[in-house]
Amino acid sequence: MCLDKHGKPQFRDLLFHRGEPCFFAFDLLMTDGKDLRPEKLTDRKQELRRLMSKVAESRMRYADHVEQHGKALFQRACEMDLEGIVAKHSLAPYTAERTTWFKIKNRSYSQMQGREELFERERPQQPLPPLPPLLPHGLGKLFTSHSKPEETGDSSVVTTSELIF
Repeated sequence: MCLDKHGKPQFRDLLFHRGEPCFFAFDLLMTDGKDLRPEKLTDRKQELRRLMSKVAESRMRYADHVEQHGKALFQRACEMDLEGIVAKHSLAPYTAERTTWFKIKNRSYSQMQGREELFERERPQQPLPPLPPLLPHGLGKLFTSHSKPEETGDSSVVTTSELIF
């Protein structure tokens, strides 16, 4: 995502490549060839934090979590005019299905208005310059998946990103 000078996400800057993107890592699926998906989320996040503590300052950041105060966190996200929060079961293993996590949207989010029109608009025909790498050489790979609105029942495109070290 692209952040403004106050650290607030700016969707249009990301969509139209008007800012320096940064990546927020929130889950770790594999490390050193070991599949972490069966492990509980808290253990995967602990390992992710440990690995990221070894990384020099970069545009890759650790997405922390809040336990037991989801309502207060969501209220604060709405006050800050953020898109919403993702709630996950802390003891659950990773699954591709949305059975252990929930996207809770701020219905008053100011950047939501007009978003559908942006997705429907044609993209520029000239090729975009490649983005600089987010990860230091040899650190890991980023896997991103996209769900189409008809697959999720949601009017927006859902993007999830996972890191594999």
